[in-house]
Amino acid sequence: SEAAEGRSNQYAEMSQVTRGIAAGLSERGLKGLIWETIYEIGHTMPMADIHYSAARGIREADPKAKLMGPATWPGWTVEERFVKPFLSKYGPELLDFVTMHSYADNEHGLWNASGWKERKGPITMADGLFLTYLMETTPKYVEWCRSLKKLLNDPKLNPRGKPIGIVFTEFDALAESAYGRNPENVDWPNYREEADCYLNTNHFGGVWCASVLCHLAASGCLDIACKFNTRQFYGLIDNAPDGGFYRQPVWFAWKLLQDVAGMKPGARLVYAEARGPRDKAKEHVGGADTPWVEAFAVRSKGSLRLILINRSLEAQEAAVQITTLRTGNRSSSFIRYVFAQDRVARFIGRKAGTKGEGSFEGAQPDDLSNGCLLPSSELTARKEGNVLRLPDLTCPPISITILVMK
Repeated sequence: SEAAEGRSNQYAEMSQVTRGIAAGLSERGLKGLIWETIYEIGHTMPMADIHYSAARGIREADPKAKLMGPATWPGWTVEERFVKPFLSKYGPELLDFVTMHSYADNEHGLWNASGWKERKGPITMADGLFLTYLMETTPKYVEWCRSLKKLLNDPKLNPRGKPIGIVFTEFDALAESAYGRNPENVDWPNYREEADCYLNTNHFGGVWCASVLCHLAASGCLDIACKFNTRQFYGLIDNAPDGGFYRQPVWFAWKLLQDVAGMKPGARLVYAEARGPRDKAKEHVGGADTPWVEAFAVRSKGSLRLILINRSLEAQEAAVQITTLRTGNRSSSFIRYVFAQDRVARFIGRKAGTKGEGSFEGAQPDDLSNGCLLPSSELTARKEGNVLRLPDLTCPPISITILVMK
């Protein structure tokens, strides 16, 4: 038909455009790039055909290019609207990764005793119920990845078993942050929860991200995770009072996981299990059912490192025991690190009557947040056969506790 012929011409023109772009970059020495072929588009669009046309042009100009599919949404467009149609029609040759975007507040709901209701306005650290809802979403990310990995390895869709990776090119606690229009702080210059709306970049965002990243690392399903970053929206780096730049608390949470906990590419994760109080509203966040205090363990440079993440808005008591075949004279001392609100710079919010964004406390916020990278205490474990028992410890509300064996 005339309509089909017109669409076919558009596909050919799309290949020509992407071929030209990739060729121009290759001439400048930019080869082997990873391409997200389509940014977010409507779920009724022919994602498979569009990706094939765009990817074909890129690969022809740069045989070393890595091709991700269109930006999709887990639990909605990724499997049924893209992966199944694409692999069924075109096979896996032009698909090296599958890319997804997801934010914890995508459902824009708040759970209370009477059910879901619409939530309007900036979310702040005073919104306890909504913060609980956001924290209950973190296990969903690994559920999505496991389901997708199973599909990508399905021999009916991928008969030769080509490895196809998974990437979150955008993920965060909130899809819309209140930068530039945050609430006034009537207690300025003192901290006020109702004015702290930088959830993606304050200590809440650090703990939320840590939970997601640890779940994904432990699952072995994800290849790349990217936090969306722009100056006025989700920025990891903000302007300092002297015109320079400083790192916000979430940056320190990522650094703590990497440098202290040893969560780096190639790190060896070992089995860890947590038992205790569990998510209260699992039926509203896709069936997630994990303890409020999550446990992960990493072997790094001959040392065992434990990560305890308290997603609860309340302090939680933790009893930790380690089962090991290596007892003997092995050290039973652990250095404890804590990432919590009282160990990082807090967002103060803007002064009433002003139009500024507000700022994190302290003339040099880096100095305040650096405290979370310093040891908070040292613990001695008691040996009982092949079990090491640590003294009971308190995990502060919304916090990361790391225990490093000496």
